[in-house]
Amino acid sequence: MKFDELNSVGVVLIILNIISFVLVMSLLPEPQPYKLLDDGQQQQETKQIVDEKYNDVEDVKKEEDVVVEKDDGLDPSFLNIIAAILTDKQVAVPFFTLYVFNANFQIVEAALAPAAADALNWGPFETSTVMGSSSFFIFGSVVVVNRLSKRGARDIYLLLFGLLFSAIGYSIVWFSWRRGVKIWQFVVPILATTASFPFLGSTNRSLFSAAVDASPYLSRYSGMMQALISMSSSVAGFTAPSIVTAFFLRDPSYIDMTTDGRELSAWTLLSPGLTMFAFFLVIWAGEPLSLRPESFAQIEMEESIRDNDATKNEQYRDLKTEKTSLLSSIDENHMSFVKYKPSRSGRCTIIRVERSSKLSPSMVCSFRAESAQCCMGVLAPDDVEYEEESL
Repeated sequence: MKFDELNSVGVVLIILNIISFVLVMSLLPEPQPYKLLDDGQQQQETKQIVDEKYNDVEDVKKEEDVVVEKDDGLDPSFLNIIAAILTDKQVAVPFFTLYVFNANFQIVEAALAPAAADALNWGPFETSTVMGSSSFFIFGSVVVVNRLSKRGARDIYLLLFGLLFSAIGYSIVWFSWRRGVKIWQFVVPILATTASFPFLGSTNRSLFSAAVDASPYLSRYSGMMQALISMSSSVAGFTAPSIVTAFFLRDPSYIDMTTDGRELSAWTLLSPGLTMFAFFLVIWAGEPLSLRPESFAQIEMEESIRDNDATKNEQYRDLKTEKTSLLSSIDENHMSFVKYKPSRSGRCTIIRVERSSKLSPSMVCSFRAESAQCCMGVLAPDDVEYEEESL
């Protein structure tokens, strides 16, 4: 076998794969086999649920123990898992998103060498230099994503930015890869598209993991779900190159007959089109509740309280009142109209304090409650109304 500049890269990859195989087989131990429970017993696991939507600030991350029962066997039905994925949009959309941006990268990997050879007369060295330099831009984007995440940037916004930036980058690739252009016009779009990868990969995985954890059925198979989404990336890696070479790349003889001199056909616009489709799918799917900030849950709760205020007040008027003389005296200056803002938990709410036209030395405290719930181990009314009455 003759080794030259055309097959030397493949030889290096073969050597690296052999080294990886030896390291895995010699250093990575085989996990212990899982022991099945006896018949009649059921395996149980405890799942911690974070309720950020209805709790107060001090117990935003309240943990509730929910017992989930598993099937007797360890081999789940693959069709049931697929059905659970397809019926949960927050789980299904990351599969499509991961496939799209990995398939898009094949435009750069598969089309760069022949397109650059025809347009710029490049060889393997120039192509490898461009691909190697793009790794620095990827590293810079990783640092930016890390800093933004530490400052509280939400994963869904980072993902949407990455998809939008990627769609713009691949549109520029189709427009700028032409004969006779300057080198920077050929290279800059490549660097722009590769710089968007850190905004796509980690954020998409984060949203996917949170969605799987929130699923009552799929949370039991989190390892299998991570393997399945990794397979979607692999599927893009071996299906997209054939599509790129068959439909996206133009033959040099065909380019000679055109006036625009573009190396890529109009089919290349399918890449930014699918990316924008994934962009709107992410907006439609939203993010899991466990990743939503506290302020979002607070606004949602306050809107719900305002919508139900009128209905609740009407119900209070029809309720019977149980009166108990509690206060012996009260000063007139202490009586004023007060309306307390409901807490986000909605546990205990003081509706109003009213002053009657005629004061008396004794007061009656009237409690009206539609329902009661357990609060810190003590039963407290949901809504309390104080009225001043004369004896």
